[in-house]
Amino acid sequence: MATKEELPSRQPRRRGRRSLYIILSVVAAIVIIALAVGLGVGLTRNRQSSNNDNNNDAGSSDSSSSSSSSSSSSSSGNASIHSTSNLATPGMGNISSSPVTPYVNGIYQPPLNASWQIALLTPLKLDFNADQPTPNVDVWDIDMFTNTKDTVNYLHSKGKRVICYFSAGSYEPGRPDSSQFTAADQGLVLKGWPKEKWLNVSSPNVRNIMANRIKYAHDMGCDSIDPDNVDGYSNDNGLGLTQDQAVDFMNFLSDTAATYNISTGLKNAAAIIPQVISKTAFQVNEQCAQYNECGKLDAYIKAEKPVFHIEYPKGDETNDANTVSSSDISFCNDMGKTTNSYDFSTVVKNMNLDGWVQYCDGQTAITPCSESGGKSGSYGSKSTTYGASTYSSSTDESDDGDSGDDSD
Repeated sequence: MATKEELPSRQPRRRGRRSLYIILSVVAAIVIIALAVGLGVGLTRNRQSSNNDNNNDAGSSDSSSSSSSSSSSSSSGNASIHSTSNLATPGMGNISSSPVTPYVNGIYQPPLNASWQIALLTPLKLDFNADQPTPNVDVWDIDMFTNTKDTVNYLHSKGKRVICYFSAGSYEPGRPDSSQFTAADQGLVLKGWPKEKWLNVSSPNVRNIMANRIKYAHDMGCDSIDPDNVDGYSNDNGLGLTQDQAVDFMNFLSDTAATYNISTGLKNAAAIIPQVISKTAFQVNEQCAQYNECGKLDAYIKAEKPVFHIEYPKGDETNDANTVSSSDISFCNDMGKTTNSYDFSTVVKNMNLDGWVQYCDGQTAITPCSESGGKSGSYGSKSTTYGASTYSSSTDESDDGDSGDDSD
């Protein structure tokens, strides 16, 4: 056995391991540094390439925007008014190949308490040289079929928004596409409207017609649509319409409109609000105060979506320019079982929805409108004035595909 002094020393072995560790550490550090440098160079090149691509895209976009702006300016002496000569009627031919001037970046959401006017009886007859329309309100609900694109463009030039009205759930004989509805699409006559009939809102043909109408609303420059008569389920319709069908129809209308950056409102039909409020930007309601139903509309206010509310205190027969007394518009201060009615956008109107309007503060206004050419005036005529042109439209009783009694 070796003595203590003869035992081999272990110190050199530990030094060897330490040296090895040091060498390996240095090599690893060099490799890591090399990889980091290489990665940094690659990322820098990618960022430069991406920036170049973005700059190229931005330049292309700016060039395109400039070109579009120049083209638009050269096409008209007034930049805010565009030609309507190529605007086609739904189902009556091809839409102009020229791109429509975009008025909305994204889908328009009207704000709470937005002031508004609704005039549907006859086309608006606005003074395009006026500083502002009468009344000077935020939102205009107008008949899509009888008004011109020039009117829409004028309102846009004054910072207004336009809701385009059409009946989505009823057949009307005076519209340019009326001949496209089949007898099978139609149900019973609407009570109080002997020329209109309920539509089967699940019919592929009806939906195709409505899709074309929404396309036309886009070409008109409408910010939103106001599809009327979607509440056939609560009326004697002769088609067995249900709430589920109404919900599905509203989803179809809203989804179709959204493809054109157009928002959709729900007209009346309070029973389906929970199912469609997420797909609709506002409610257009008639007479909720009269029928003590305003509480059903709270959901829109809570969702910060406006309720465009109409009351007709003059009744069915009186359509004049007389101011309604404060006692007859007491609903402005008490809408019934609702805590949010103070946020309603309320108007007092004549039943015929002409240009006269009164607001809850007592102010009145009369929007200039044509003496004829509106929805009711077109019934029974052989042609319908539609936008800037006149289109042939068969509205004889023998041509409308009806099987019911259309007599007044």
